[in-house]
Amino acid sequence: MLYPLKGIVRKIKRSHSLKAVFTAVVLSASTYVQAAPVAGWLEGVYVDGIKNRIRGKLDTGALTSSIHGTHTRLVEHDGEEYVQFEFLWEKDDKLIGPYTVEAPLVRKVRIKDHEDESRERYVVNMNFALNGECFTAEFSIADRSKFNYPVLLGRRFLAGEVTVDASKTFTDLSEPKGKSACRKVEDHEIEQKVKLDREKQKAELQKLEEAKAEEAEEEKKSSKKSDSKDA
Repeated sequence: MLYPLKGIVRKIKRSHSLKAVFTAVVLSASTYVQAAPVAGWLEGVYVDGIKNRIRGKLDTGALTSSIHGTHTRLVEHDGEEYVQFEFLWEKDDKLIGPYTVEAPLVRKVRIKDHEDESRERYVVNMNFALNGECFTAEFSIADRSKFNYPVLLGRRFLAGEVTVDASKTFTDLSEPKGKSACRKVEDHEIEQKVKLDREKQKAELQKLEEAKAEEAEEEKKSSKKSDSKDA
């Protein structure tokens, strides 16, 4: 009669173990989801090459991110292809630009509208700052003058990076103006590198001083030994 009970106990233990594993996975997943910063459906963003903060719509219904740009052309730097375009935005009697912006080319896509013939569009990699954090995403360059906002952030970027709260707008309180978080991150990294280099140099100098002191001590001991022998 004891053997069936042992089997039941094993099953109970196993079920508890599976439950514990499942709970751990769920908690881990929920922690990951909660870790993504929350932003409103409309935010101010800094884009590299554009000094002003510009409005960006966070749209989970769109796949690819897009930025307003005209007069696009390909340029080359050190054998790498870049796209150069003009950013000039005028809405509600506010003028931003013109700025000449360059970004590395990722690929070319062909877009076909209902009314127009198919045309080529460039997709580039761009750094931008949102809510004080620096991101890199793919943007298609398009004339967005018929739209309300110059930047569109699609779900290809948003997934796993930002949680959109449709009830909020302009939650980004990070400043200063004219200096993106991307630049601040780069400056911080440079400062940290300089600090580490200084600490490394200081440690090396200290080791050198210690080695010199040990060498001097050894010479002193050797000198004493030779003096005692002579005596």
